[in-house]
Amino acid sequence: MTDRKARVLLIGGSSHSGKSTLASPLAHTLGWKCISTDGLARTDTSTADRGSRWSDSRRFWNHPGRPWRVGDRVIRPHVVEHYLTLSVNELIDDVLLHYRSMWPDIEELIRSHATDPQAECLVMEGSALWPESAVAALDVEGVTALWLTASDNLIQARIHASSGYDALKGDERTLVDKFLARNTGAVATFTATALALLPVSIRVVDGDGQTGAPGSDLPSPLIVVIENELGEPVVGVSVLFRVVEGSANLTFSTDTTDSAGFASTQITLGDVEGSIAGVAGIAGSLLTARFTARSFDTSIDHLAVVLDNLQRAFNEGDEVLYESIIDDRFWFTETDCQGELILANGKEDELDLMFGARDGSRPGVFDIYRQIEWTFTQSRRDTELGRDYPAAYEGDPDGHPDEDWEVFRSRVEILLLEAEDEGFRVDQVMNFKMRRSEDDLWRIVRWVDDPLSGDCGEAKAAAEATSWGRIKASFLSD
Repeated sequence: MTDRKARVLLIGGSSHSGKSTLASPLAHTLGWKCISTDGLARTDTSTADRGSRWSDSRRFWNHPGRPWRVGDRVIRPHVVEHYLTLSVNELIDDVLLHYRSMWPDIEELIRSHATDPQAECLVMEGSALWPESAVAALDVEGVTALWLTASDNLIQARIHASSGYDALKGDERTLVDKFLARNTGAVATFTATALALLPVSIRVVDGDGQTGAPGSDLPSPLIVVIENELGEPVVGVSVLFRVVEGSANLTFSTDTTDSAGFASTQITLGDVEGSIAGVAGIAGSLLTARFTARSFDTSIDHLAVVLDNLQRAFNEGDEVLYESIIDDRFWFTETDCQGELILANGKEDELDLMFGARDGSRPGVFDIYRQIEWTFTQSRRDTELGRDYPAAYEGDPDGHPDEDWEVFRSRVEILLLEAEDEGFRVDQVMNFKMRRSEDDLWRIVRWVDDPLSGDCGEAKAAAEATSWGRIKASFLSD
């Protein structure tokens, strides 16, 4: 919980973690009222029913505090009985139940100070402000909270010093040992609870990289998930969405994670074509996730036309059309499942492989196969923002820091038949990356084939099936 206009500051932590040491001078500096939850739970037992540990004057249980002498104050009999008769696990369960029983009244007090502008601003400290309550159960504007921790050794040293442990003997030392063990166990519970509530990651799970016409709503909502260090969803986290580049509006600028850890918003594209980039972040945290979208005139989808022309060039053997859609920086690659390179070639080699060497020394694909049938099914379209793809080295074919590329991922089927109706069949996922060239036309700049599924052990490929990269490579080895 964070709020820049806080009226209430909650300081939680285990016994002797430094809550009071911090709270009192901080409240004095701020000019705020200071309250301890320990004080709320302490009542004069002379006014209480001796047959019960409930106070007559308050609903709070008169819970046993620290079991050692402070000045002239003696250790009351019910405190001695509490620590000597209960096991450590029972003491832990007992104190956690006590904190839960206190919470409704504490929450009411917090809300009254946070929401009433006439009320005093408040610093509240105490062990009862543990994460399950102070973080998960409270969602009030004007409240911020922190949790103090210290090592077990430091806590032990402070408790021993406070109790005069070295001078204690017998049951008095046992009382302190049980208190310390209870404190350590409760802290372990607090920590586990805090870790379950603490977001450590935010990631986009749906709606990233969408495209649409200017002024339109993108078809899918943008959805992010918040998870803890165990990979479990974190509920009730406030997520902030904002557009940092391009023209777009968001239906919700904030959303709260649901039981699955999801938060979402809807993107409406602006009236201007171009790339959109945005950030989803956790309120009060540096954790963020980026998302992208692209706006373009869908009445004439110039990029889809490129793929249509690619299909035409294959089916008709049109060298001029094929060359017109290949960018000067064109680079083709295909690897197998182990990452071993099958083939890599640039624009000139691509044209030689497809239509034969310019000097006539080697035939090309269209010289050998009398019939080529190409079909493709688009499965995904994304935008690669240039700033996310710096050149890793000089001449890096995947580096394009100064321009955005459009990426089409498609399933491509190619039938190649020779004169005797023998040949090959390709059924492969291919990725076509396109850039807007200097003449303002889109062309294929990167062609990346996925490994053939049969090579990966995922499925057995048909006997006549092969990969596109291997067919092209065969022309180099002939």
